[in-house]
Amino acid sequence: MRSIADAGVDRQCVEWLNSFAGPRSTPQNWLVVINPSAGHHTNGWLRKIGRRMQRELGSKVAITRSYDEIAELLQGAVDAEGIAVFGGDGTVAEAVNHMRLDRQHLLVLPGGTGNGLARDLGIASVDHALAAYRANRRQSIDLLQVTFATPYERICRLMVSTLSLGYAAETVVLAGRLPRALNAFRYVGASILQTARMPNLTLAVEIDGTPPLEVRLTNLMINNTRHAGNFCAFRRASLLDGQCDLLLAKNSLWQQILNNLAVLSHTHLYRSGREFRARRIRIRSARPFRLMLDGEIWEDVRELHVHILPQRLCCYCRFAG
Repeated sequence: MRSIADAGVDRQCVEWLNSFAGPRSTPQNWLVVINPSAGHHTNGWLRKIGRRMQRELGSKVAITRSYDEIAELLQGAVDAEGIAVFGGDGTVAEAVNHMRLDRQHLLVLPGGTGNGLARDLGIASVDHALAAYRANRRQSIDLLQVTFATPYERICRLMVSTLSLGYAAETVVLAGRLPRALNAFRYVGASILQTARMPNLTLAVEIDGTPPLEVRLTNLMINNTRHAGNFCAFRRASLLDGQCDLLLAKNSLWQQILNNLAVLSHTHLYRSGREFRARRIRIRSARPFRLMLDGEIWEDVRELHVHILPQRLCCYCRFAG
């Protein structure tokens, strides 16, 4: 059984948030999924959130203990029109992978450490999420389909936010080993500590069917959202453009430190690596690598294929400005 492991609204989200195309009927039947391990919340606070969701949505509330339990809940929620998820990107992604995307709507209740998708949706709190629900503000956003192979199996997953190999993936692993009481600062601390051990990857990368590009890298990221957890990593990314954003970087220790400082300070004055926008990406390696996919770690991956699924998920967003 796989275990489950307040930010301001980013004003650059305004343009796409305001592209909402008109009213639709509001879902009547809801299932609320709460990840008790998300963030750093007391049991009493979680119970309070559960009661509030019951009151606001008139819904069934389930406090889950594992990703397998989320899958089981959603497979049985055939009558639910809306799925509300309290947790981080990993919890949201697990729910999305088991939703009936043709007829179920997603309400993100940000409760994790990073909350990359929630940040792009302009939802910085449970209050913001419920305000979007009451106003029936919904938008169909892109998802990514990721197919990858290990020595034991071939796996297909839907991705909501971030995929990484190398430095960013190792930062997530290291952050998971730091005390949970640090909350969001775990990732800041891990990003600093990980610069002392910059990884090296040799990959063949195909972008939209072009001939493979042989590259040696320290970091590879593919994003659907502008945010990678706490950090605004791709300022041009959009959930509505039918493309994903790819970063290929080969950094020294000092280059990575300068890049981190630029991201943390929101100045973006220094940027290392090459950026691409694509609909399809294929990556192969002669040596197995560690894959981070929406906060979850997969080992011994040798190849992966990513392609965009335009406007596949209908979710609630908050108008800004």
